[in-house]
Parts: sequence; C-alpha cells; structure tokens
Amino acid sequence: MRSFEVTPRSLYVRRREFLKLGAGSALALSLPAFARAKVEHGPKLAGVTANPNHALAEEKKNSFEDITTYNNFYELGSDKSDPSDNAGKLQTRPWTVSVEGEVGKPRKWDIEEILKSFPIEERVYRLRCVEAWSMVIPWDGFPLADFLKKHDPTSRAKYVAFESAVQPQMPGVKGYAGIPFPYLEGLRIDEAMHPLSLLVVGLYGEALPNQDGAPIRLVVPWKYGFKSTSHRRAVASQDAHVQRLLGSGVTLRWARFEEVLLKKALVPAAFAACCVPLLWFAVQAATSGLGANPVEELLNDLGYTAFVLLALTLACTPLQTVAGWNWPIRIRKLLGDFCFFYACLHMLTYVVIDQGLDFKAVATDVLKHKFIFLGMATWLLLLPLAVTSTRGWQRRLGFRRWKRLHRLVYLAGGLASFHFLLRFKTPRVETIAWMGVICVLLLVRVVAAVRRRAGMVQSP
Repeated sequence: MRSFEVTPRSLYVRRREFLKLGAGSALALSLPAFARAKVEHGPKLAGVTANPNHALAEEKKNSFEDITTYNNFYELGSDKSDPSDNAGKLQTRPWTVSVEGEVGKPRKWDIEEILKSFPIEERVYRLRCVEAWSMVIPWDGFPLADFLKKHDPTSRAKYVAFESAVQPQMPGVKGYAGIPFPYLEGLRIDEAMHPLSLLVVGLYGEALPNQDGAPIRLVVPWKYGFKSTSHRRAVASQDAHVQRLLGSGVTLRWARFEEVLLKKALVPAAFAACCVPLLWFAVQAATSGLGANPVEELLNDLGYTAFVLLALTLACTPLQTVAGWNWPIRIRKLLGDFCFFYACLHMLTYVVIDQGLDFKAVATDVLKHKFIFLGMATWLLLLPLAVTSTRGWQRRLGFRRWKRLHRLVYLAGGLASFHFLLRFKTPRVETIAWMGVICVLLLVRVVAAVRRRAGMVQSP
C-alpha cells in the first residue's frame, strides 16, 4: 500500500468538496470567451483598384478576422482583443484632417472630401510589430506624397508630424505605459514623400474598421508598425514640431534598442533559465542526489517545474494589462512550450519509469486516484494548446477562434493546482502560494473582461 492511499476520511471528503468548487470555478471563468460576437464588416469603398506592383502574390494574406481582432491600439485598451471590443467608442464622423506648418497651402479637409479627391488602390504590405509578430494586409489607400503635394511643402520642411485624435470616451486616452495622448509620430520629409508611404482608408475593399485606425491612417511598410500611426486628425510639415517629437529620432532609437534587448538578451536569457531545472535534475540523478526514492522525487520536481512555468505563462497578459509591460508577451510562448515540455517529462517518468509501461496499471491509477486523474486531464488540455501554439495554426483557426481555444489554459491551471494539492497528505505551502497567484491572475482577467463588456454596453 502506498503512503498516499492512507488518508483520514474527513480530510478526504473536504478535499472532494474543495476540488468540485475550484474546478467548477475555473471552468466557469474559461467558458465566457466562447460567446464573443464576430466583427462586423463595413461599407464597400467605391473605385478601389488593385496595384499589381504591390500584390505580394507569393504571400498569403491574413484574414479579415485576424486583422480586425489582433490589434495594438492603446487608446482602446492594452490587450490585443480590446480594440475590437471597444471599437464603438471611437467616433469617426464627422472627421477632419488639418494640414499646417511649413506648407504653402494649409488646409482643413473633411474625410468625405479626401475619399473623393484621391484614387484609391489596393496594396498588399507586410506589417511588422516590434513585439515579434507580423501580418500580410491588403490595404486600400493612396500615396502620402500625393496628399502632401496638394499643400506645397516649403524648402524649410524637414519633417512631417502626425497627431492622433483624442476622444474622452476612449478608455486609454489618460495614458498607457508612459505614452501621452494625443499620440505624436513623425517621418523625415523624404520618408513621407517615398512612393511606398500610404495613407490608408480601408482594407479588403471595405471602409477601415475603427480598431484598425479608422477613418484614415498611415502605413509605412519598411518600418515597425508603431510608426504607421492611426486615426489622424492633424498633419504638420515644419521644423517647430521637431521640439515636440525630438526629431522622431528618440522613438526610432528606442525601437532599435528594444529590438536588440528582446532578440539578444531577453529571449536567450529566458530560454537558458528554463533549461536550468533540466540540467539540475540531470546532475542530481547522476550524483544520486534525488534521495531514497529517486523516482518519486523526480516526478515531484518535474511536475512542480511545469506547474510554476504554467503560472508564469498565465502571468504574461495580466502584467501587460496592469503594469503596461510588453516584454512578458515576447516570452509567453517560450514559457508555455517549456511548461508542456516538463509536463511531458513528468508524465513519461510516471508511465515509463514508475509504471514500466504497464498501461493497465496506469489506467487503474488514473481511475482510482483523483490527483492522477487531474494530472492526466491537465496534460490532455495542454496537448492541443501546444500543438496549436504556432502562427500557422493561428492563421488556420483564425485569431478569435484560436484565442478562445487557448483560454483553456486557465482551466489547465486550475486542474494542475488541485493535482498538486491532492498529491500530498499535507498541502505544501508553495503549492498553496502558487494557487493563490493563479487565482489573482484569473481575477485580473475577469475584471478586465467585465470592464470591457460594461464599456461595450455603454457605448452608443
């Protein structure tokens, strides 16, 4: 008889009640994401013609759903799904664009006048984000140079500054991660006059959705996405704006520094840190440091490592939401992959070493012992999440369906918590602590979701 089979009846009954309550709560928190509405299509744009020189025929275009549900638009929220959820808060009519500064013909345009004054063409561009994701998007618009030429920039014009609109009902305009609003961006005059710089008013032949920068935005395909500013109200071509923008050079230098930090330091450091437990287990096994029952010790250590990595993976999005940190998102997939890796080692140690590939004994254990059942259920939940974690699967499933599927990671976190809680006769302090962390992370996501839904109900 194994030690964990001898448990006082009163404690066993209480654990069952606790298990039902916790598992039911985790399931209830993970299910609402499956009831989200589809993004509505906008009106068709008249006279859009495809530009064959910018067709990117060798590239597969992202779907309308991908483009409209995975956005960085901090005025509408910090999570990737917030802009589509809060899109109704951006009012795009009436809308004017003011051009001023070092131009011979300053002017204020109505958006409808802009749409009628310039021939609109479709160009397929790659949009790259500094967060290490990208899309292939069929934009509808016209060259920024054509628009600027209408105003005769003077010889003193060195930069073109772009200022966003600020509407008080937008949830993020009070500031996000140190970014003041209205948001200011800039290009050198030669960059602005480059034939690839595009003022965009639509995508896939339809009016630009609010979450993608309606009613008019800039797209600069050779720069990171944050330089392709959205929902423009003002364009200024002058030296004076250099003082406000710092020549736009600081932004570019920070982007390059951040890119180097992410690619050269953060990801390799996270990878190395995730490998440390594996090396430690190998050293312990080689030096007989796993104690009197090495198999049980190895099982516990591998499972606990997977559990901690799962909690860290769950923490990435709440850290972005609460603290405004984007760097955890950069390593979220890596943490998730290592979590599944250690979970597989945990399961293989049990099936191969502990049970000697006796699948009948494994099945008996799964049905007899609830903590083993919960552990196996957790692994089965993580399996499809690991398989579909790639960008290819995001494209196949569509981002909204993919995101709904991956909300099951919270259910996996709940089941893993109770797996470790029931594993030992006396619950370990560290297990309870990590369970508390997971509960807090769930609470942050639930509060954020409730606020988004409340905002959607209140928006006209």
